[in-house]
Amino acid sequence: MTSQASGKESRENEPEYVMGLEKGLSIIEAFGMNKGPLTLTQAAEITGHTKGSVRRSLLTLCRLGYAAQDGHSFVLAPRALRLGYAYVVSDPLASGLGVGSRLPAYCSATGRVLLSSRPAAEVKFMLNRMARPALTPHTRTTTSSIMKEIEFVSKHGYAIIDEELEIGIRSIAVPICNARGEMVAAMSLSVSTSRMTREGVVEHLLPELEFARRHFAALL
Repeated sequence: MTSQASGKESRENEPEYVMGLEKGLSIIEAFGMNKGPLTLTQAAEITGHTKGSVRRSLLTLCRLGYAAQDGHSFVLAPRALRLGYAYVVSDPLASGLGVGSRLPAYCSATGRVLLSSRPAAEVKFMLNRMARPALTPHTRTTTSSIMKEIEFVSKHGYAIIDEELEIGIRSIAVPICNARGEMVAAMSLSVSTSRMTREGVVEHLLPELEFARRHFAALL
């Protein structure tokens, strides 16, 4: 008996060990090892589990929204991003911003860009109805101060957030418009305050965002 098999057997005999959870997590990791979709055979070979147990685990992941079936193959679904994001936001040494982050519109660069596409009266109404807690000592929370920032977006075509969401983080965002000139989305870049000044963000990151914005707009 190999040490790996022995270790697996000892874990299975532990009363508080959930083997089904181990199988599910090992299959999620298998997608990364395979760098793409997985068939039942591939998943079984990578994880060392039987095809039957792999199939049940994959179908469960599909049912929960973490995976999707595409013919005879399976792929991870966007919901799987929540697993990695859960670690990022729970680790005090990691930045709280990343792919999949849900950001408040009143103090995020993308949020202010999106708000700038709405009539001023509608934006004021929305702001007055939403909670606006100060996430950092720099967060603008009053309706008047936020409206000034949104007016800045309308005038200059970009929004910049300076440590309002998280201490040590600066963000800049631009709108993405379709062929009819309608704003459909916003994109942003973030950088550590120790790496780039506010002026540097505008000088170096804004041109990159503008280039990407034009590229995306051409596809819409």
